[in-house]
Amino acid sequence: MGDFKRLVAWQKAHAFELAVHAAFKGRRLAAAPGFRGQLLRAVGSIPDNLAEGCGKRSRRALAKYAEDAYASAKEVENDLIKARDLGLLPRT
Repeated sequence: MGDFKRLVAWQKAHAFELAVHAAFKGRRLAAAPGFRGQLLRAVGSIPDNLAEGCGKRSRRALAKYAEDAYASAKEVENDLIKARDLGLLPRT
């Protein structure tokens, strides 16, 4: 379908992934083992799915990967709310 780096959704997803990684840099989450890794995998899957979808030959296939990226974004949103409410991340 094209160059994923030109896709605005991928650019924003990539920036979001970097921001989430930065928020967790240097933080040890002993209170929630595995939580950090799961959240970082989920946030990484957003731009990954968009990039993979751009490698497909149809808009329908790209839309399927975009839907998967959206689902991962909702998972990350839930996890960030959880991290905030549990005091694992600051409110800012």
